[in-house]
Amino acid sequence: MRDVAQQWTGNQVTPNNWEDVWLNQGFTTYIERMVQAQLWDLNFAYTEAFVGNTSMASQVTVYGMQDATYASLHPVLHGDNPDNSFSIVPFEKGFQLLAYIMQSVLSYEAMEDYITYYIESNSLTSINAFTERSTFSSFVENYYDDADQVNEILAMVDYEEWIYEVGLDPTGTLNFTNSATTAALNLANAYIALNGVSSPSNYADYNDFVSNQRVVFHQTILHNSDTNTAILTRIDNDLNITGATDPEVRQRWYSIGLYLNYAPVYTPA
Repeated sequence: MRDVAQQWTGNQVTPNNWEDVWLNQGFTTYIERMVQAQLWDLNFAYTEAFVGNTSMASQVTVYGMQDATYASLHPVLHGDNPDNSFSIVPFEKGFQLLAYIMQSVLSYEAMEDYITYYIESNSLTSINAFTERSTFSSFVENYYDDADQVNEILAMVDYEEWIYEVGLDPTGTLNFTNSATTAALNLANAYIALNGVSSPSNYADYNDFVSNQRVVFHQTILHNSDTNTAILTRIDNDLNITGATDPEVRQRWYSIGLYLNYAPVYTPA
């Protein structure tokens, strides 16, 4: 993937309208995570996807209340300021559409070939979602010899559903859970279950987590309604999270600390 990524340098493809900004953000996020999978491993990339999906789930609710289309891949502005519709949705749902095509429709290798074909076919132009869909159809027709197989593959991607429906993965088939996310979730849930009275026996495992694993841990603490200051105090005493230098950790820890009036985070926040 790194060699392919180098070939793509300078071959820019951009969306020609705000409603199709996912063409930029979704493809970029997909490529970033596939490069991560090669630099580290697939678990690392899928943990990033898990974090992104969790963040998107919370934002879908917020943007859905403002304007339902803002929680889809095709926000309908009707003259509204585009910034009002901007969220993590085009990044994460755009990524998920491409991840679905890679996992359930093509293959890792065929998807890499499609990304190359997509960029080379549309290089130095601004396109919309209809162009991307046409490019995908053209790729499949040229990549596979059997006509029945071509139609079968094209029928597996419901672009109308992916682009215009509100919410997460419409197929319900994507799952980015892995051993790294499970370890982080289990540790966070153990802290919550103990309610600050004691610590999980394996609490020191946190120190071996990589950054995105720690984010999974803190997202779980942040989004659980049972989290309270006793739990935060216990975690801080064990792991000194308030003194963390990782900005991803601090963003979530300070947020829940401020929300629960946990005094130790006031000054660093």
